[in-house]
Amino acid sequence: MAATPTGATVAYSMLEALRFGAGQVLDMHMDDLQILVIGDMQREDVNAVLWDPMPGGSGLLQRLCERFEDVVTAARSVVAECPSVCASSCIDCLQTFRNAYYHRQLDRNVAARRLADWGERIVFDHAIPPRQPSATPSAEAMPVNEAESRLRRLLLNAGFPEGARGEQIRLNPALGTTTPDVIFRTLDDDADVCIYLDGLSERLHGNPQTAAQDLQIRSWLRGDGWEVLEIAATDLHDLDAMSRHFRRLANYLGNRELREKVGEDDAWFHANPPHRPKLRLVPPPTTAERYRRCVPLVPLAVAAGAFGDPQAAMDESDWQWVEVDTARQLRAGMFVAQVVGESMTPGIPNGAYCLFAGPVTGTRQGRVVVVQLQDALDPETGQRYTVKRYRSEKAQDDDGWRHVRVVLAPDNAEYEEIVLTPEDEVAVAVVAELVEVVGDLG
Repeated sequence: MAATPTGATVAYSMLEALRFGAGQVLDMHMDDLQILVIGDMQREDVNAVLWDPMPGGSGLLQRLCERFEDVVTAARSVVAECPSVCASSCIDCLQTFRNAYYHRQLDRNVAARRLADWGERIVFDHAIPPRQPSATPSAEAMPVNEAESRLRRLLLNAGFPEGARGEQIRLNPALGTTTPDVIFRTLDDDADVCIYLDGLSERLHGNPQTAAQDLQIRSWLRGDGWEVLEIAATDLHDLDAMSRHFRRLANYLGNRELREKVGEDDAWFHANPPHRPKLRLVPPPTTAERYRRCVPLVPLAVAAGAFGDPQAAMDESDWQWVEVDTARQLRAGMFVAQVVGESMTPGIPNGAYCLFAGPVTGTRQGRVVVVQLQDALDPETGQRYTVKRYRSEKAQDDDGWRHVRVVLAPDNAEYEEIVLTPEDEVAVAVVAELVEVVGDLG
């Protein structure tokens, strides 16, 4: 008879499973959300907290609540499909270097049972009152995602490598940790560079109450041998300012050729779409190597059949495999395919290679999905598969909710929607959803 798991085992296992699930579903690094388990001397129960360490909050918890059903589904997959089929936990499922402190408390089987028992609903209990007064961001505050996306685009266009994002740096005990917007590491440890975007939403980056601490953190980094580059959000649209920042960055990285190129040619500032990293084909992997750093590379037409109909699935030995540089945890059901056409620009540039994942679980509303059509053709490509944003419209009658119509919408307004009635929907298979644009084939 199995022993009853302790409250700490349940708490750590559940929180870690949900954090892994959120890492797959949301665009987040594992350390963007932290875990805290608080015991009680009077009873065996514990309080389990999944919290956002960013001052003012990054919005990840809200997104997690909005897509909780999908996060739970992904978490179930993590704990149920350990490649090593371990007895409780291992580095192939719940264990990481950073959670070594409570490895002994992690049990994927406990998490699997609790996820099955508790289901996919989340219930609001009560608000947590703020410790500090809040203020409405000023009109000049820039949306964080827009600024960070533009910085990444400019860096790649200029020829800089893909930097590390969402990575924490441990400081001294008084300062704790810091998470720069971008980190560049070089072979010379003394030349590592942190980039901070300043002047964004006041809740996240520009709160006056954190300005003094920011100054201490950056002074500590400089004293510890880091180079620190501070870029104002307004500079992102100023060619002269960004040229100065990028020449300085290239100098830190010891790349004299790039420093001269940035100063002489401003095409990188105006280029659109951004340069995308190159993908690398790899030799056929062993069974154990699959879905660790590589996934199948298949045409969308083939993927629509192979992944949409399990009975017709191809033998994986017939596929080419490609190494994917992504912060997301890879899993079976993921694949890379090229998307051709302009209907999903600018999010998916014409010819871009994208990482997809199937099957699609939970709500499809608003997601970019691969759809296989039986009785219709994509008006742009003339194919029976399409990549579009899924939108359904429902109405309620005496029998409950029903679909009025399903719209497969392009992001580019110059292209036509594919509109499906309830009768058409039976002839449609949603094969996979877009995970991210990953680059061009090298």
